[in-house]
Amino acid sequence: MKNVIRKQSDDYFFIATNFHEASHTITGLHNYFQVYDVSILMPTIREGTTNFYIFDVDKDEELKQIFFIFELQTIYAGLIGEKIYHKDITGSDKFPSHLKNGAASDINQAATLIRKNNLAKPGKNTFLLKKRIQNDVEQLLLEHWDAVRVIAHALYKKKKLNFDELKKLLTTKTNHNDFWKDRFKKIKTIYSDNSIADDDVVKDLVLEDLILSI
Repeated sequence: MKNVIRKQSDDYFFIATNFHEASHTITGLHNYFQVYDVSILMPTIREGTTNFYIFDVDKDEELKQIFFIFELQTIYAGLIGEKIYHKDITGSDKFPSHLKNGAASDINQAATLIRKNNLAKPGKNTFLLKKRIQNDVEQLLLEHWDAVRVIAHALYKKKKLNFDELKKLLTTKTNHNDFWKDRFKKIKTIYSDNSIADDDVVKDLVLEDLILSI
């Protein structure tokens, strides 16, 4: 009986980790990051990784702030995605504290990014910034939850997806094919192998449909 319960627990954590990494992936791509791969490292432990490139802003201070917020959104997305998944299968808004432990490194990374780049004063201002960003991420993920599900299901089967595989899935298997085709076109413009995109070009692209809290 104990083995059955352990197996059920392992299955939940494995599936939840797929949704965790898929949420990082969808938010990163939505925020113009070049997600070059996402993987689930082991089926029996709660561990995965999403790797991406972030545009290196040259001088535009406003654009730097935008990409800091984009990065924070992407960091928090794993936790928010797991909360949405948990609510979907249980109907409960209460996210157990032991499940939150899987996002501890993300939470610490976000706190370091805020502090290091002076994105908010310590205390209440930092708390409010985190809250606003998490609310924005929840809105983003709910809007594109079908895309999160597509990536999570593919990860469950393949354990690892590269950029081209992500592009194919999102531009052919989701409810917002045209959105993702446009997004990948913009990502290609930003991270072109032939030239370095100019701050002004990137800024014009990201301001078209911006969701962030500054």
